[in-house]
Amino acid sequence: SKLSAEDSTIDLMVAARAELMASAADRARAPSQAREAPESERSELPGSPGCLEGSPLKEVPLSALHHRAAPLGTSFQQLSRGLDIGRRLDALEWLVQAFDALNLPDEQLFAAFGLLDRFAASSKEPISAGPEAFAFVLAAMLVSLKVSGTQRDLDRVKRLIVDVSGSPKPWTSVRRAELQILRRLNFRTCSPTARDLLDRIVGPRASELAGLDPESRNRCAELARFLLELGLVHEPEVMFGPGRQPLAQALAAVMVALLAIGAPLETLAGLRQHRSLLVTSDDVAITELAEAMRRRWSDEEKLAGGRGSTVMEKWLRRVGSFPSPPSHMDLLECAPLTLPKVPEAALRPPLRRTPSTALDVRVSQAELVKQLSDAAAGENVPLVAEASPSPVVAVKQVPIAVRSGAGGPARAVETRSPDPLMEINRVLNMAAPPVGGRTAGNGHGKAKESRGHDSSHGDSAMRTLTSIGQAAPVPVELLVTSALRMHWPVERPKTSPVEAATFCREAAAALIEAAAQLTTAAKTLDGGEPKPDTKRRRTFNMGGHATSPTGAATRSPPVRFSGLRV
Repeated sequence: SKLSAEDSTIDLMVAARAELMASAADRARAPSQAREAPESERSELPGSPGCLEGSPLKEVPLSALHHRAAPLGTSFQQLSRGLDIGRRLDALEWLVQAFDALNLPDEQLFAAFGLLDRFAASSKEPISAGPEAFAFVLAAMLVSLKVSGTQRDLDRVKRLIVDVSGSPKPWTSVRRAELQILRRLNFRTCSPTARDLLDRIVGPRASELAGLDPESRNRCAELARFLLELGLVHEPEVMFGPGRQPLAQALAAVMVALLAIGAPLETLAGLRQHRSLLVTSDDVAITELAEAMRRRWSDEEKLAGGRGSTVMEKWLRRVGSFPSPPSHMDLLECAPLTLPKVPEAALRPPLRRTPSTALDVRVSQAELVKQLSDAAAGENVPLVAEASPSPVVAVKQVPIAVRSGAGGPARAVETRSPDPLMEINRVLNMAAPPVGGRTAGNGHGKAKESRGHDSSHGDSAMRTLTSIGQAAPVPVELLVTSALRMHWPVERPKTSPVEAATFCREAAAALIEAAAQLTTAAKTLDGGEPKPDTKRRRTFNMGGHATSPTGAATRSPPVRFSGLRV
């Protein structure tokens, strides 16, 4: 068995050596993606291809590491199909304890994590429980040390395997598991992990943390490494979701760490250059990854008495204490600061608008919606009054793209810009009444009845609002503004003209219903027949009599609509 173990070690070292040589050859063929290391950081790799005596090593940039690690990403669906999440947690926590007890580097621990996860994700059937499953954990630990560890560390791990296996000859199952892992992964055991990318971002030569003092840099680096390890062990569903590449995981850990130590906003903005390497889905997923790490960190801090995570206990022994986790709102506010800047597209200068008359407040709902849609659909077509004929835009105001060919006469504008986005303030300006058309009155006169209008028709919506009385206590503009803001989504400051027209219809419908209810109340107070109350909810009489002197039930208005947006 000892001979078999040694043969396995030789085979693994040869395979790892071959991949290292291939990686070095790739870097030599792409010198534009590497930069020369400083004199103090130069070292030698004896026996490497093309490495002469005293020649400097080339540092592979973060973008090259990201492109090597991205194709080997793991999907949570595939991972859970190959390895049960509960048994995965037990295996990873055992690896954390074993590497910590032997004082082995965390880089090799993350390599063991990656080997085990990639093997489970590529398995066609679930890994069986029992000693065979534990052999894969031991094999992943051995392979990670054979790739980048020392012979002394490898000997210590072999002694640990003999101790924990309970058998003096455990090498048959372990060697079989090693070969299965290597063949399943096509001997690709040197792929960069999320920890490798994180160390490049927070390393001593990283320019992203240049604005921090040495102590703050060290605290941020240790905290980011802790958050990344905590997320990989306890949050596999989020960490390995759709499009969650290792670089996204590393950037999320750095972002939470910077928020926790109170780093300036300029430092957070320094992550933009790395987020630009990600596709759109990964870029959006960074906030979700950061929130998962922050939430898990906050939950683990609330646990005490040995019930916490193995990762938490390990890092608390190392660093002593951590700062308080940032709040969810702080994370959401600072997340846009790290988004890459998108260059604004060159837009044509807007056409000059001719002075136009504002829409009358007494127009019907259908006319208001039609005018709104027409004005929103044509960004470059000025608004005109109903009585004004449709003007023909002058030649000097027509963009070159819509003019006729050279030498031909300029034609009228027939094509409009495709659905420009609308803001709520612009829509409110369209619905604003004319300056001289406001309702007059001092607000203290008696309301005059108006029996010539029927509030049930949509075409008389705005007339119904003003038919209750000439001296309206609240300006009509305020009613229109409140109704439209109540139906306009807060999270969407700009929207398409079609959706803006829909919000206007909903606001108009609310105003129609309110006007109808007020008209019914006025008729009731005048002694008319009360309308059956089937839609209004019952309210309590706050200290008054059950009925009014006229015999009608006294109702107190609701304080506020639920979900009202101000």
